[in-house]
Formats: sequence, structure tokens, C-alpha cells
Amino acid sequence: MHESHGELLLGGSRLHNVHVELDQEEPLSGRGDWMLSGKIHVSEQEAQELELERHYLLQLVDGRTGPIVVTNVEPHNGSLRAAFRPHPDA
Repeated sequence: MHESHGELLLGGSRLHNVHVELDQEEPLSGRGDWMLSGKIHVSEQEAQELELERHYLLQLVDGRTGPIVVTNVEPHNGSLRAAFRPHPDA
């Protein structure tokens, strides 16, 4: 697991400075995008903005980006953790 920070683009808005735990991080051949999977730590208010299985773009602080979908949101140590996987069209 690799930890990072980044932004989650939600269409017209974004979640800033989210804490990310990466389980998978592989470059997509021939593109600048990455296949990313793992978990994002979010507040209850931020979790209300997320829709399961909807396409989002995760931008990491090191400049890598990857299309993702959120698969579930669960409680974790007083906050929430949103699991994500690469978008199926990636």
C-alpha cells in the first residue's frame, strides 16, 4: 500500500486534499492515465457527494491521474473510507 494525497473531480466540483491509500497503481499503455485502486478518506459531508459506480477522476499530488469509480463507503476510525477501482473503460 502507498499513501498519497490528491483531488477527486466530481464533475463540476471537487474534493480537495483527500487522503488516498493506493492498492494498485499501474500506468495505462499509450496514455497519460493510471489504473488506480484503493481507498479515499472522506468526511460525512464529502461522502454525501459521492455516487457508487459513477465515473470520477482522481488527481494525485505527484501529477498522476486515473479514472475511477467508487464501489462502497464504510466507517473507519471515526471517519469514512470510500473504496475505489479503475473505471471499466480505462
